[in-house]
Amino acid sequence: MSRLHFIRTALVGICIICYGVATCQIVPNKSGSGRKFDSLFVAQSFVVIDSLQRLGLQQESLVLADSALAVAKKWDNKSQIAEVLHYMAIASSNLGDFNTALQHGFESLQLREEMGDSLGISKSLSNIGRIYYNKANYPKAYEHLMRSYKIAYSLKDTLSMLAAIYNLGLVVNQKGEGKQALEYYKEASEYARALKNELYIAYINNSLGNFYLGKAMYEDALSHYFNALNYFISVKDQRGTSMLYNNIGMLYGRLKEFGRAYSNMDMALQIKKRLNDKSSVASIYHSMAQLYYEKGDFDSAIVWGKRAISLSDSLGALRQEERASTILAQSFEKMGNLKQSIFFYKKSNALHDSIFSQDNNQKMAESEMIWKMEMRQYQAKTEQEKETAVSREHSQSLIFVRNLLVLFIFVLMLSIAFIIFFYRKKMRASQLLRLQYSEIEKQSEEIAAQRDEIESQRNSLANLAWELQQKHEETTSHRDELQIQRDVLTQQKKEITDSIQYAKRIQSAALPSLETVSQIFPNSFIFNRPKSIVGGDFYWVARVGKYRVLAVADCTGHGVPGGFMSMLGIALLNEIVKREEIKTAGEVLDELRDYLISSLQPSRDMTDPSDGMDMVLAVFDEDMKTMQYAAANQAFYLIRKDETGIPRLKEFWPDRMPIGNYQIMRPFTNNVVELMEGDLLYFFSDGFPDQFGGAEGKKLCPTRFKQMLLSFYDRPIATQGELLGDSLERWKNDQIQVDDVLVFGLKI
Repeated sequence: MSRLHFIRTALVGICIICYGVATCQIVPNKSGSGRKFDSLFVAQSFVVIDSLQRLGLQQESLVLADSALAVAKKWDNKSQIAEVLHYMAIASSNLGDFNTALQHGFESLQLREEMGDSLGISKSLSNIGRIYYNKANYPKAYEHLMRSYKIAYSLKDTLSMLAAIYNLGLVVNQKGEGKQALEYYKEASEYARALKNELYIAYINNSLGNFYLGKAMYEDALSHYFNALNYFISVKDQRGTSMLYNNIGMLYGRLKEFGRAYSNMDMALQIKKRLNDKSSVASIYHSMAQLYYEKGDFDSAIVWGKRAISLSDSLGALRQEERASTILAQSFEKMGNLKQSIFFYKKSNALHDSIFSQDNNQKMAESEMIWKMEMRQYQAKTEQEKETAVSREHSQSLIFVRNLLVLFIFVLMLSIAFIIFFYRKKMRASQLLRLQYSEIEKQSEEIAAQRDEIESQRNSLANLAWELQQKHEETTSHRDELQIQRDVLTQQKKEITDSIQYAKRIQSAALPSLETVSQIFPNSFIFNRPKSIVGGDFYWVARVGKYRVLAVADCTGHGVPGGFMSMLGIALLNEIVKREEIKTAGEVLDELRDYLISSLQPSRDMTDPSDGMDMVLAVFDEDMKTMQYAAANQAFYLIRKDETGIPRLKEFWPDRMPIGNYQIMRPFTNNVVELMEGDLLYFFSDGFPDQFGGAEGKKLCPTRFKQMLLSFYDRPIATQGELLGDSLERWKNDQIQVDDVLVFGLKI
């Protein structure tokens, strides 16, 4: 059972079981506590339903919503019934069942209108507008969203205003009115920042990214996309995360970086399928078709386009069906199949005319004009009411002063009357003193009786003190037992630490000595700092004929597991090189991968990448002044001065697969680099860039790592390892080290 499925079952199961158990206990009092508990259960269900929907678990949220709806209907609690229907509309829309979503949405709206719940009406209208937007019925979406905004504005409810104005931006953007959409997004952003609503800020960032993508402003689009993606990942919002992966994939497709584009879209597709979000799956199918079209693979574009059009048609998602028809028409045209191309062009045009007919556009324009006029009238009325209120307040102030003067005279007269009254009362009080004296004597007798009672209680306290002493002695005995257990644990920890220290000596013996490294690569340095006593990062050097060979690797895990994996990697490299049959660096990595897989005896699941390593293997030819290299999931840098003497850093990208089991295992690419005297090469694991630190506790990241290397590239190569260590300590400050760190630098 996957972790996600476990979370689904646990959240829904706990709510229903708790409700069932508590209901059994409260059944006898149906009219009182039973109703109170049911109401509390439904209210708590809203929190869980909202959490499930944020996690993308729409079907699970509907299961819990059905239970909550039955409870709310049992007591005819219209407010809770309307709220449950509201959440059911959201879940159905997210699953692509727009007709059911509209049914729930209008039922919720009707109940709230019957109750006169203005804020609830605004929320229901906004929700219905968003569903119509997903159905590509933009006039209806615009109408309901404007009604929602008008009510929210009159109530001064900023959150509802934010929801309506943001969704209005989405609608007008589909009409092609980018400038108006941008104004809506900016207004929504002001509301979201005032409320410090990080979720809406993330969605607005995504929409701004879409806007800039349409304007071919790719850097701005990517910046907004990553801001949104970081938030969704941090709160584990699966729907938002997959949406951003798809959009980032589309952007990389525009940049012709098809590998990155496919990787992001594939991650988005897997998440959407797992969440059963059919509408979004159809959208990603279209994105895949667009990607393969731009790549020139028209056969694949047609396959994905047909998937998109089939699913969109079943959902009634007209806008997605129109886009899929367009890409199919373009792909068939490129293939020379004019009959199919014309068919899909006609279908696309018919769908476009259905969505953006002149009548629909006119209705939207009229609605917008009426809405703006009503808002201006409402603002003018509000200003008039403010002026009237100020005038009324001034008149009330004059009346208040007059009333205050009358009250003062009345209080003065009342005070004189009280003085006379209390004087007479004092005279009567003196007569009562004698009677009170006799009463005091009676009370003294009662006090004596109470003293005897206190003495009895003192004896009871003495007995209680003796019992506490006994319990103290028992506690002391238990403390001694805990100290003995602590000593045992301390001894066990020492034995484990000694074993790991011995493993470190074995690992150090397996690594090439510094003397060996200096003989093969005299102008070099090694900065190696494991996270634990032993680590999973290792380096390896060898001389084979006229070749010098260098490997820098990062094994899965760290500590003892990583140490074992590194020793296996060193042993396999020694075995391969003993044959002195080095042909290319790529062939060495291919053979190392085969050895590693057979040595670890993997299960039949060949897609499990849990055991393996990332590596760069470089082969230096001293005669040809060249370097072959093959890289598995691990990049490296070269710093070389240009014609003007300015140092330039070049990054060499790896093959995106590890040495070990992987979904697709291709031969590693063998690359050749021409070297020049004075070139500086830096090979490293991901521990250095991934270290957290700095003033804000963020990752160092590759950009800062590159700047760090450029800041002291001209220092003697032997001292650069110490400089890296000092820089790492300053950056890390009081943060813990998160991974093994290895950097191997050499100068040609």
